[in-house]
Amino acid sequence: MWYGPYPHVLSDFGAKNAALILYRDEWWRLLTCTLLHAGVIHYAVNALVLLKLGVFMEMRWGRLKWVIIYVITGCYGSLCSCITLPDSLGVGASGAIMGMFGAWMVDMMLAWESATEQQVSKFKPACRVAVIKNVCNFLTLVVDCAVLLMRSCRCSSVTWRLC
Repeated sequence: MWYGPYPHVLSDFGAKNAALILYRDEWWRLLTCTLLHAGVIHYAVNALVLLKLGVFMEMRWGRLKWVIIYVITGCYGSLCSCITLPDSLGVGASGAIMGMFGAWMVDMMLAWESATEQQVSKFKPACRVAVIKNVCNFLTLVVDCAVLLMRSCRCSSVTWRLC
């Protein structure tokens, strides 16, 4: 159990399962899979990154915008995962976190002229964290890399509408 629960347990708890979403109308799985993790290490890495970036972004945008962006990018990424990998289970918040990071990048680009030195100084290390996280995800065969890229791209339109 150190590495994580068995796949049937994840499915019972709400992992992304394209067949159940499509044929049994279990659309709630598009959100619940972002709340599940494949193990202790998966959870710890996502929690660490979310604590570092999420708190700052919540303070910048406010709780409501933060939750809206997180939920939309999370559900969108789950939907993209259903399209790109329909025969596999999917769990984890990595895509939603990358969606949040992408939204932050768009927000910084839109407000670059008025960005404070403190905001810019936090942006550069966060870019490094995102690059390292993506490299680690691409090197891991069990990560749905297409979802990470699609979530990061989709967040730009969400942020554009909210800002």
